[in-house]
Amino acid sequence: MTATLVDRLETITADCSETMAILDSERVIEELPWAQVYQNARERAGHMQALGISPGDRIAVLGFTSREMLETILAIPLCGAAIVILPLPMRLASHSAFIEQTQSRLAASGASLLVIDAFFASQYEPGPDDPQTVPMADLSASSNKLEDVKVSPRDLAVLQFTSGSTAAPRAVRLSHAAICSNLASIHDALSHENDDKVLSWLPLYHDMGLIGGLFFPATSALPVSISAPQAFLSRPAMWMEAMSERKATITCAPNFAYALAARALRRATELDLSSIRIAVCGAEPVSISTFENFIDAATPFGFRPTSVLPVYGLAEATLAVTFPSPLDELHTDDVDRSVLEDDRAAVPTDSSNAKRLVALGRPLRGVALRVVDESGADLGDREVGEILIAGAGLMDGYDRHPRETELALRNGWLHTGDLGYLVDGELFVCGRKKDLIIVGGRNIWPEDVEEAAQRVSGVRAGNAIAFSIDKTSGAGSEALVLIAETKQTPDEARMTATTVATTVKDHVGLAPRQVLLLEPGTLPKTSSGKVQRNLCRQQYLDGQIVPIAAHGASS
Repeated sequence: MTATLVDRLETITADCSETMAILDSERVIEELPWAQVYQNARERAGHMQALGISPGDRIAVLGFTSREMLETILAIPLCGAAIVILPLPMRLASHSAFIEQTQSRLAASGASLLVIDAFFASQYEPGPDDPQTVPMADLSASSNKLEDVKVSPRDLAVLQFTSGSTAAPRAVRLSHAAICSNLASIHDALSHENDDKVLSWLPLYHDMGLIGGLFFPATSALPVSISAPQAFLSRPAMWMEAMSERKATITCAPNFAYALAARALRRATELDLSSIRIAVCGAEPVSISTFENFIDAATPFGFRPTSVLPVYGLAEATLAVTFPSPLDELHTDDVDRSVLEDDRAAVPTDSSNAKRLVALGRPLRGVALRVVDESGADLGDREVGEILIAGAGLMDGYDRHPRETELALRNGWLHTGDLGYLVDGELFVCGRKKDLIIVGGRNIWPEDVEEAAQRVSGVRAGNAIAFSIDKTSGAGSEALVLIAETKQTPDEARMTATTVATTVKDHVGLAPRQVLLLEPGTLPKTSSGKVQRNLCRQQYLDGQIVPIAAHGASS
């Protein structure tokens, strides 16, 4: 196995005639061979060296997805530095908030250089403590020849900021060895075929976009079509249109994207999705109803139901942990909801109120996985506990956070904070320990409440948050709150809020104390689009939530 990203780029990408294409929401902007991308990256790396970059330095990158952005990312390891891609705001609440967040991450990264594209150069105001800043376009005009440097497998390759969905974002330290190990495991798991073509619109500052959308095709000699996430979010129909036009075979996205794609497909005509071999779903809890809706909407266009591939992974393990076998039938487990909540056991049932969980496959080659109780003892099949991971793809730790690193990495095992169980070696994930809602002694998964709410017409897919609050009076000490977005008028939204409350009670057996519906774009989300439940809860308690409609009593 090739030991460093530099080795893989030099031996695979440098002579590859397959192409990298950049798309917008409508068309191909530019397309060039990987070999040319590699040469352009070397020129950029030479300019970085001329600016004083040495092996071991860290280079931060801020910009939209573009050819020059991709070349800049690939240039960084070529000069021995570590990649730090700064997240872009999914919802820019204010210009000052963006500046503050970017400066905070820059300081946390310890970057020696900030490379910035033209748009953000006009938006970002460097602070007095910021590193040297250079326009991204200037790197391509370099006549400086790259002096090859020696890179070790244990050297830092990427400083990957976590999403911050349950805590403040931290930077994960990923070595060249970890990334190359995970890339090799992904390659094996996907049973790569000679005619495979990758398509990705995922953000490059997210592990799935960087490792899966860029590094995987670049170091596997595969053609790739890459678009900015803004193109998909502004027009979700472009994803499947691009898959059809480019005859792509492999794509990857989080659960909410498949919900949006299903809606777009209901209005689509003349698409050909028969080329899709693998449609990976990861990065957030996988909903079986979302998959069923997507399959139902995509099948008329030639999509094969066996192409869906729900997976489990996280940045602390580089990217991928478990995959099902490609082309296997979608496997679900219907378990007794009450037993799961009360006894943390997954007991099969045919009840209409069963909790349906999706099988996320088995550990990839080189990955070990355990499910343990609070004492750290291994649990048996169908017993719910914390998921632990070991293997060559694990992070070295959280950068400059030794205490958090000690808590996460213990005796060679990564404590993920995710709860799940095994059945004959297959993994099922229930949710995050920190997100668990405890009401009246019941352990309720917020995803169950949110999924129930999103079944109601008028609630925006992927835009619902459930959490618990302390009651001010009445029996019990905790109450359930559900907050979601809608495009409806206030009068329509009031009726929808009432329907949501009823639907949630029917689905999970507990009525929300309050349902609030907000205007689109107001729920707090991470830079990768994940809902921030803890932040939303705090905003609710601080009186910062401004609904257009409500049902139930306030806190």
